[in-house]
Amino acid sequence: MRNLKQRYDAEPDRVTEAAAEISRAIQESLAPATAERDLPTVAVLREAAAYYKRGFDVRDGGMSRAPKFPADVPVRLLLRYHRRTGDARALQAATTTLEKMAAGGIYDQVGGGFHRYSTDAQWLVPHFEKMLYDNALLSIAYLEALQATGNADFARVVRETLRYVERDMTSPDGAFYSATDADSPAPGGRREEGYFYTWTPAEIEAAGGAEQARVVTAYYGVTDAGNFEGRTVLHLARPLAEVAAERKLGVEQARAALEEAKRKLHAARALRPPPYRDEKVLAAWNGLMISALARAAFVLKEPDYARRAERAAGFVLSRMRVDGRLRRSFKDGQARHDAYLDDYAFLVAGLLDLYEATGQPRWLREAVALDRELEKHYEDKAGGYFLTSDDHEALLAREKPAHDGAEPSGNSVQALNLLRLHELTTDDRYRQRGEATLRSFAPVLSRAPAALSQMLLAVDFRLETPKEVVIVAPSVREEAESLLAPLRGAFVPNCVLAWGTQKEVAEQAALVPLVAGKTALRGRPMSARGVSASCPPPTLPSSPARSSRSTRSGRRSNEGPAASILEERLRDEASHGECRGRAIGSNGSMHPAPSSRGEKASLDSRGHRLLHLRTLKRLPALLERILGVTQGKDGSAPVLAGEGGRVRQEQRLGGVDVGQSFGGKGESHHLASIRQ
Repeated sequence: MRNLKQRYDAEPDRVTEAAAEISRAIQESLAPATAERDLPTVAVLREAAAYYKRGFDVRDGGMSRAPKFPADVPVRLLLRYHRRTGDARALQAATTTLEKMAAGGIYDQVGGGFHRYSTDAQWLVPHFEKMLYDNALLSIAYLEALQATGNADFARVVRETLRYVERDMTSPDGAFYSATDADSPAPGGRREEGYFYTWTPAEIEAAGGAEQARVVTAYYGVTDAGNFEGRTVLHLARPLAEVAAERKLGVEQARAALEEAKRKLHAARALRPPPYRDEKVLAAWNGLMISALARAAFVLKEPDYARRAERAAGFVLSRMRVDGRLRRSFKDGQARHDAYLDDYAFLVAGLLDLYEATGQPRWLREAVALDRELEKHYEDKAGGYFLTSDDHEALLAREKPAHDGAEPSGNSVQALNLLRLHELTTDDRYRQRGEATLRSFAPVLSRAPAALSQMLLAVDFRLETPKEVVIVAPSVREEAESLLAPLRGAFVPNCVLAWGTQKEVAEQAALVPLVAGKTALRGRPMSARGVSASCPPPTLPSSPARSSRSTRSGRRSNEGPAASILEERLRDEASHGECRGRAIGSNGSMHPAPSSRGEKASLDSRGHRLLHLRTLKRLPALLERILGVTQGKDGSAPVLAGEGGRVRQEQRLGGVDVGQSFGGKGESHHLASIRQ
């Protein structure tokens, strides 16, 4: 600064001119694109997947470099790409990364939760800081991997991580703190990085006794030399079966001994001076954790997670919102600073997840209200969103974030928010705004799709006709569980869900038009599944080889073979029994069921073809396959087989509505309405 002042004093005109040139360059670099752009195609997904597969560290997971950050490999994108294409290497990159992180020192083996990053390629020695956003984003990734693979260890990691957040990162009011430091006081009083989290063999033995210590030190690799400044970062050094055999224990005995040892180690560690905790409550990061808890509540069927998410959401909406506008942070009883784009976008995403997890329309209404503020104050009419509001303090230029790093960009999250809002509300303005956002960033996605890996989730959502699922319970919510259960355990990412009792669903029809007219059938729970908001009357193809397309708000829907194969499959299944009862149309209207075998399906009042399935004990399993929620043996989503053989993932169940009501004693009444 002293040199700059001297230069300005000597040559004021030249320095002023240089400053103006710098300002113009910054403004041009951050200026929004105004030219019309094409929407991103499946090619950007393919190119991004290829990039991550090329750089994937096959032995240790993550990318082939150090240091390693959890966000280096976009697990959620790769899981979707595997679902779309069956690419085994994409699935390997995702699951190996998650497995290696959970086994490494980057994961707190005693207390749960993830540290910020690994300093080495093996995920062994971390930078010991813990961030709320990392633990939220990783919880979501592990949940989706659990759904995609059925690996129960992923559920363990999520439970332990969320237990850590509840214990160490939750305020008395239910909101979530931001971070804990890497350093903590050592016995001499000097602050040392990692001391709180590391161990010596003597400390292990003092906590649990000599016999238990032998199992712990062998399994977690604790040695006298240590692996970090004379102490050991716990990590899974050897297979449990190997340690159990060495100690002449059964595997379950060894597992139980380790669980008991972890409790004792945690109790012993709690006596140490802890790292400093940053007790700011940030709206954006709370939004991410609300998403994590809401999704965990649904997938793991843990209502307490939903209650915690609702409490945090209530705090942010009541204590961090002034005159409808969010504040960025809360500390010492005061909400401070104007919110940024990510505060709104992450919180909207969390509220949408909370709506789907609980079925409570309050959260969807709040998401809609927050989106209105985004549209009014942050949206670029050319597409996308600025980081700051239109009434924020004047800057050289308003930035439009265009990079996903350790945290996703607000634009990436908001693009998917808008597409989800469109599916739920059928308001086409959401689709238009979502697609405008994708168009705005199309040049970046085409040039370097990995730079916006989170936005690619929105691209994937748009390219697949999303599934719309409505589940109606006759009188109490517990009656819906038989229909919710298949969705909890399956990886169906491009889907929106509305559910509740018949009364609850009817009360939100104005907000969520897709639930209008959906009722329980003869006192039994019903599910309806759709893939289009409005379609012309159907023309079913005569054979699976024929390809027909329908248009949905300007977007091509899935191709016809899957629907055609499904029709043939349903007719084959229907030929085994006798039709009975009545069928529910796509708008909830009732239609007489055919009275004889082989009778062709009728059309409902909107021109949607109705297929009536006979009463079969095995139809619940068939319906799971129709819904696209039954996993293959390799953990992939199912593929219907018919005359056309295997169907590409993006074609599966194209244009299909499914309604179901479970009867007693194995009886079920089902229908499929195929939209083309």
